[in-house]
Amino acid sequence: EYRLQRLWISELLISPKFQLLLTVLCFLLGACVLGGLCQVLAPALLPWAVDLVNLPPTGRLLLTEVAEGTRGNPACWTGGYSYDICCLVGNQGNPQCWDDLHDFGSCCEGPSQMFWTLRAALAP
Repeated sequence: EYRLQRLWISELLISPKFQLLLTVLCFLLGACVLGGLCQVLAPALLPWAVDLVNLPPTGRLLLTEVAEGTRGNPACWTGGYSYDICCLVGNQGNPQCWDDLHDFGSCCEGPSQMFWTLRAALAP
């Protein structure tokens, strides 16, 4: 019976599904540990990486800090752009503010309440 248990365990360990599960768990654990270390040792690294990747405003919002009372989508207001400059001009805002990633809807109207609820659930 002991040999049968060892055989069953060895079959489990070499099965493709278990290998995939183990790989995913190792990846997630490593990503969490490295992310935590980077946040503690180099807090400026995340904003720099987010700028480098050129994420859309909604994706940036998941990874940036948000001050209370910020109007619109705070992830849009970088590089000298602001809510006052871009959103308070005309029906669709200031056309000089918009590009392929930024538009009036995603920046001036801001994310939905469901997005804020999801962000609060995922944020530490």
